Amino acid sequence: MKLIIILIAFQTVEQGAEGILFTALSSKIENLGGNFFNNCSVNVIPKAGRNSESQKELWDLSCEMTKLESKEPQSLPAVSENDFDLR
Repeated sequence: MKLIIILIAFQTVEQGAEGILFTALSSKIENLGGNFFNNCSVNVIPKAGRNSESQKELWDLSCEMTKLESKEPQSLPAVSENDFDLR
């Protein structure tokens, strides 16, 4: 069972690099900054992640734990409920 989980959780170097290079270099996503990408696709941020109170709590906790001066976090742009592939 552990072997199956390990095989599912890991990607090859090429697979891991693909998403990073896609988000860094693709002209298809120029206006989609601040979104969550998975396997070269924009994914909708879960409802809990769009809750402004939860975002503020997480931001403040992160600043406290990293000993950074708390500044207001940037709000995320709206994303449609559809998950679409940009490759």
